[in-house]
Order: sequence, then C-alpha cells, then structure tokens
Amino acid sequence: MKKRISALSILLIIIVLLSTVSVSCAELPVGDILNTDIALADVDGDGDLDAFVANFRVSSIMPPDFGAANQVLENDGQGNFSDSGQSLGNLGSLAIAMGDLDNDGDLDAFVANASVGEDYVLHKVWLNDEGSFSSGECLVAGESGTQGFSFGVALGDVDGDGYLDAFVANVDTDRVYLNMWLQGQWYLADSNYLDKNKNFDNLPSMDVALGDLDGDDDLDAFVAKGDPSGETPVPNLVLINDGEGNFSDSGQSLGNSLSMGVALGDLDNDGDLDAFVVNTGANRIWLNNGQGSFNDSGQGLGNLGSMDVDLGDLDGDDDLDAFVTNMKALNDPASYGAPNAIWLNDDQGSFSDSGLSLGNSASKNVALGDLDGDDDLDAFVVNLNQPYEIWFNEGQEPPAPPCSEIIAQLQEELAVLQAQIASDNETIADLVGQLAAANQTIDSLNMQIASDNETITDLAGQLAAANQTIAGLNALIAALQNAYQDTMPPAGAVHADSSFLFPPNNRMVEVTLSGYVRDELSISRDGDGEDGEGPGVSNAYLFVNGEEINLLPALDGDGAFSVLMEFEAARGALYTIELYAADTTPGGPNSGLIDRTYVRVFSDMGNKGK
Repeated sequence: MKKRISALSILLIIIVLLSTVSVSCAELPVGDILNTDIALADVDGDGDLDAFVANFRVSSIMPPDFGAANQVLENDGQGNFSDSGQSLGNLGSLAIAMGDLDNDGDLDAFVANASVGEDYVLHKVWLNDEGSFSSGECLVAGESGTQGFSFGVALGDVDGDGYLDAFVANVDTDRVYLNMWLQGQWYLADSNYLDKNKNFDNLPSMDVALGDLDGDDDLDAFVAKGDPSGETPVPNLVLINDGEGNFSDSGQSLGNSLSMGVALGDLDNDGDLDAFVVNTGANRIWLNNGQGSFNDSGQGLGNLGSMDVDLGDLDGDDDLDAFVTNMKALNDPASYGAPNAIWLNDDQGSFSDSGLSLGNSASKNVALGDLDGDDDLDAFVVNLNQPYEIWFNEGQEPPAPPCSEIIAQLQEELAVLQAQIASDNETIADLVGQLAAANQTIDSLNMQIASDNETITDLAGQLAAANQTIAGLNALIAALQNAYQDTMPPAGAVHADSSFLFPPNNRMVEVTLSGYVRDELSISRDGDGEDGEGPGVSNAYLFVNGEEINLLPALDGDGAFSVLMEFEAARGALYTIELYAADTTPGGPNSGLIDRTYVRVFSDMGNKGK
C-alpha cells in the first residue's frame, strides 16, 4: 500500500532549515516573503520579457499567515527590472504558468496556491490588460476542506477545443482544469467533477510538463513525483491523453528518486520530446522512442539538491542545454545554499558540466529568456533565502590556442590553398586550350558564312534570270493566246459569252452560253415589228461540231438568251459550238450563222479552256 505523504512535510523539507540561515539581504529577511516561482512574458506589449513572480510567506506555516502578494516586474529592455506596483493577491503561491486564457491576444497568469485544513485557498487566474492584471471572477473551482499544496502547473489545450487548460501537480490529487465559456465569462472548471480524470496514486506530485509524447497530436503529461521522507520509492509518471482531456497511466515507472522538476524538449535531436528530470540526488535524462516510451540515458548529472530546470540553447550550437537550480549540498545538510549549474548538450542528448557555478543561494525556480535584447538566453532565478538573481549570458570565448597550433593550422591551410592554386592553373590551361579551339571553329564558320554568302548571291542572280525567263514565257503565252483568239471568226452582230464546267468523269461537259440576237442580221426573219424593232428571228439553234444539240427557248423582246448545253467530250479534243438563228431549221452548216465558239477540253479536274 502506498504511503500517503503529509502536505506540510513537503513544504517543511524546503523551508525548515531557513530559520537557522543568516540572510544578508534586508529586503527579504528569513521568516518573511519567499520567491517560489517565476514566469517570463511580455505582459505590457513593449517587445521585451517581463517577470511575474509568485511569493509565499513563511512567518508561520499555518494559514492565513503564509499569504503574500505576487509581483509583476517590468523590464526596460536592457535587463533592468522594476516593480510595476501591482500587489496581486494575498495567498501562499507556489507555482505559476502564463498563457492567453481568455483568448484576447495577451498573456494571463494561472497561479497555483497552497491550502491547509478547512481554509481552502482557490487557485487564481489573473487576467492581463496591457500589463495590468485583475482577477475578475475567473477563479478556479475547488473542493473545500482539503489540504493541498500545488507545486507545479502547466498550461495547454488538453481537450482540443482551442482554449488553454491547466494541469496542476498537487501533493494529494493532481487536477485538470478545463477552460470553458460560461455566462459571458471564461471559466476554469475542475474536470474531476465532470468525471474526466482520476487520481493515479497517493504520492505527491512536485511538477508537471505537457507535450505530445506519443506522436498523436495531443498534449500528454510527464509528472515528476517525490517522497520527502525518502521511505517510499517514487517513480515518475507518463500520462497519455486521449485528445479530450482524459488521461491514462502509460504504466511506466521512471526513476526512484525525489524528483522536484521536469522540462520537455528534443534532447537527442530525433524529432520527439525527451525529459530532463531534476532530483534531490543525481539528475536524469529520459529519452523518448517517439511513441511515449522513455528509457534512462544512464547519465547521472550533478550531486546537489536540484529544484528546477529550464531548457534552451545557451551556447549557440543549436541544441537544448539545461540551466539547473540547486538548493543544498547533500553532503553538507547544514548549508542550504548551493551554486546553480549549466549542463551543455552535445546534440545527441549527452550532457557535460559547463564548469560554471552560478551563485550560492537556495534557488527555487528558473526561467530562460532574452532579457537584455542581445539575442541569447539569460536566466531569471528566484531564491528562497535571497532576492532573485538575473544571470546574463555573455557567450563563451574559446581559449586561444598555442602559437605552434596556430602555425600548424596555417601551414595546413596554406597547403590546401597551394593545391587549390595548382588545380586552378590546370583548369585555366585547359580553358585556354578550349578557347583556342573555339576560335578556330569560329574562323571556320566565318569562312563557311562567306562561301554561303557567295552561293546566296549566285542563287539570287539565277533567281533574277529565272524571273526574267518566266516573264518572257508569260509574254509569249499572252501573245500565243492573242494569236489564237485572232484565228477565231468574228462574233458578228451577236455578243455571246460561254462558261464551261468539266466534271471529274472527263466525259460530260456543260457549257452555258448567253448573249443577244439582233434583228439587224441579214437573215430571214419574221415578226410583227418594224425594221429595227423587236426580235428578228423566231428560232435559234446550237450545234456542236455540226450536230444540233439544243433549240433555244423563245427569245424575249430584246433578243436576249441564256442556255445550258451538255455533251460528251474527250480530254484534249477541240469542239466547235455554233449558234444559228432562222425562221426554220437551217438548211446548211453556215445558214443563218450568228456566232462560233471553240472549246478545247484540257483537264479532267474542271479547268476551263477556250
């Protein structure tokens, strides 16, 4: 059966020795206000990181005397902090997390507090308005009459509704508070009352960190556990989220120490979140396999009473290092102060001591951020027995190597340069040869172009001569056509035009003749008109090669006619088409001849000829 740990015993292990420690700072005497946690955020919107400090009074460990106001410290951008004058609450605050809880675009504060006996102290949500905080009615619901110390809180959207929820690590029962909208206000409701979660054990939780540990795109929880009495092994827990804020134990028991804090980050550069856990003994690195299963890296870092850790790239090599706060040396329990440490990562999750010993106070928590605007991470540390400390990161200057090493390095670089020069000379020689060959090619092309120009000039002359020949031929054709036309008999007093259509079968030929038959012709005629008036004939005939083909229809009053005739024709043959006009059928081939037209069939594609 698991041992149930008194909440007060946990606080006692942190502060019991303080009553015997002399403090040199008059502003924070022992037995008065302790700084318990720190969160960095730009609360006033001026582009630099300010500080929200959680405080606790230890003049008495019984309520209400442990209540103390929390502070907001404003940064001037250079790392100089001044008190904003805000006195936020009068509770025993132990943990703080910042995030936009009311979705208005600025960072609010969730403060976890302590309670003893029947005087249950609600956790507080402080809403930010341009750096000025007010609690409003956004109090966290709780169960009265319980004894509880909340040592850690983490914010994240655990139920996937787009609003930040809160996971609080408690001595007795861890709580998940879901962020909801109720009656026009943001409201954090204890999910235990909604049967959303259960208590996983009766052992104290000292800290919690949220992150996607199993790669399913929701936030899981790594809970740091500790038994201040040291009598019961206390493994850390990994709680898996189903995406709706319901957590279940992964079944892993990680470690067997008094763990005080945890931070998540990709320590071995494999794309998943690992865990850096600080303990009262050696600190541990737990490496994630990407599916939420953690293995001890085998590293035991430090031998001090570590209280908190924050991860960030402290040495500018693009991996996550660790700033660890310490409280006491285990081999000297009479001394409560201990230097803080920086552990440097080799990018594979293997850490080495930087050799820096920062301070000698009883340091509680730390937050990393660029406090002085020089683009590196500084540290804001809150102490239990001293005022807070700010450690500025100045970067590390590597020690100058000996002259012999410098000379050897320069000789190596010179040898490399000489080899490069020799290679470049060979390349230049090769390029010169290629250039000479290219010039020869250009000369050859120029000669070819000159020859082609001569050829083009000669062809142009030939083309001009051919054009002259074509012009002569066209003139000859025109002359021949005129000569051919001259051989045709005159049309007499009749004007007749003919058009020809040659079908593809090369047999039938269609000829359309149109014209006039005038009465001035000296042929027999009848009609009722006077001389010079009316048609002079009553009939007109068409003959092809002396054979009558068609009788023209009756002529109109002006003697005009148009007739279509068809006859079989052979390609290349010459046909004579004659027009006769008479009162009767002509007696002879020239009797009453009006016009004669010659037709030669030249092609079977419908070409015309005359």
